[in-house]
Amino acid sequence: MDLASRGISTSRHSSVRRSGAREARRRCAGRPVREARRVARPERARPDRTPCPSKLGSLRRVALRARVALRARRALRARRAREARAPVRRDGLPRERDGMLTTNMTGTATTILHLSDIHLRRSEIESPEDLDADIRNELLRDLASLTLTLEDGIHAVVVTGDVAFAGEPVEFDSARSWLLRLCKATGCPPEQVWIVPGNHDVDRGAIERSSVLQAIHEDIRRADRPAAALHKHLCDPTGAEALLTPLQAYNRFAEQFRSESTPRAVAWTSSESDLVLNDGSCLRVRGLNSTLVSSRRDSDTSHKLVIGPGQLTIPRQPGVTWMTLCHHPPRWLMDEHEVADYLDSRVSVQFFGHEHRQRVQSYDAGIRVYAGALHPSRGESDWCPKYNILRLAVEGESTNRALAVEVYEREWKQSQTMFGPAVGGGDGQYPRKFRITLPPWFPPSPGPSDRAVEEHILENVVVETSDAVDTKRDEVLVDDNAPKQLVFQFFKVPYPTRMKLLLELGLLRDEDAETPESELLRRVVARARDGGSLNELEAAVAGRVPKNSEAT
Repeated sequence: MDLASRGISTSRHSSVRRSGAREARRRCAGRPVREARRVARPERARPDRTPCPSKLGSLRRVALRARVALRARRALRARRAREARAPVRRDGLPRERDGMLTTNMTGTATTILHLSDIHLRRSEIESPEDLDADIRNELLRDLASLTLTLEDGIHAVVVTGDVAFAGEPVEFDSARSWLLRLCKATGCPPEQVWIVPGNHDVDRGAIERSSVLQAIHEDIRRADRPAAALHKHLCDPTGAEALLTPLQAYNRFAEQFRSESTPRAVAWTSSESDLVLNDGSCLRVRGLNSTLVSSRRDSDTSHKLVIGPGQLTIPRQPGVTWMTLCHHPPRWLMDEHEVADYLDSRVSVQFFGHEHRQRVQSYDAGIRVYAGALHPSRGESDWCPKYNILRLAVEGESTNRALAVEVYEREWKQSQTMFGPAVGGGDGQYPRKFRITLPPWFPPSPGPSDRAVEEHILENVVVETSDAVDTKRDEVLVDDNAPKQLVFQFFKVPYPTRMKLLLELGLLRDEDAETPESELLRRVVARARDGGSLNELEAAVAGRVPKNSEAT
């Protein structure tokens, strides 16, 4: 219904519109069209994107409640584990146990997805000729059907190299998008994705363009002690920078998952976001870089790669179980025996890729798990996509502890065009079961009863707090996974915005001008932690993440 039919005079509205039009024509007379449009249309004020104090307080409360909820889930898992180990159930009936992981232990085991050799090609990305797109889709479908039997889904994803095919940035961009979809489908936090580089992640063109890098490779390979020669070059800042040049595109991709190699730390460690096992001990991940001297000269008949002693620094610690990721198995290394002996003596679970052959090997103190290839070359005579799922749980306590492991080997069934169990390898069991003896560990005394602590935590999850955040309680309940989650959110924020944010918080220094972003972020987090403003940094970053960014 128009204004006239409702008895409202329109003459005043018309006159206002006419006077506005006359004023615009008068202001724009004799001006070019583009400038006239700018003059006629007043410039709108740009909104201030700085979060207001009330919104900042709300973001802090949301982050705090998320951390408290995570702590509550961990406490609940630990209580379920203790009940599972008890000789009788709550109803007084005896508990049946077979000494290994079984379906009645759902919710107490840590579940890990192991992928390798994805080989995303630039020429096939988002193309009808991408024949492996259907394989990746079927992988997601297979994982969805498997995780229906798991209360907590997938806890971590480990990728043992060859994410890309030629080490090009567009291939890594595609890999990041697909890994995020994988996390969303399986319920795995993106902060729990761990990656190491493979030979296909190396930009071999960078090697061919650098005579200095070629000379370093030749010096290491011709040395009587290649591992010592590599260590010498890594101790030299110029040499370390040169050795990592072919991995620049990979590192830009991997730094979002805190899995990059830097001159100061070629191998990374997950100490800031360990996986918590069912008995409260932690599962710590170490990523090894076997591609430092990788080039087109790599071959199947000779040892031409080196790990070096600098990456073999895995300390024995109470309550810590180690697992490692490495693309190349030891037989590809010139320091094969040194690496194999060290890992066998310190590590309980070793993950490898590269050989496109799926298998599990046991040794005195652990197991070696080979994933096969998710996307093997279709020219291979035994072409068959494969991947692994592992479930781990600690049995026993104190001086009688063991890590029970189930390995579910999955392979492509061509007749059914879908993934299914691989039962032909090993001893024919599915899943394959292993029991690894662990050193004694006595968990710290919890003080009050676990039930009281759990009820207190759950109560704090649902109770609203005031705008003023209790700083002391916030420090007590800080999530161990927060730094890596902060990194993941930080790289979602556009570059100019995050630099402005750091300036506003006073976390940038003059000496940061030429610092790579991964190293800059480490400095910023350290300054924020030392200055007591880490929570403020997390809240500010969360408030600047674009709403149209990919879901995490």
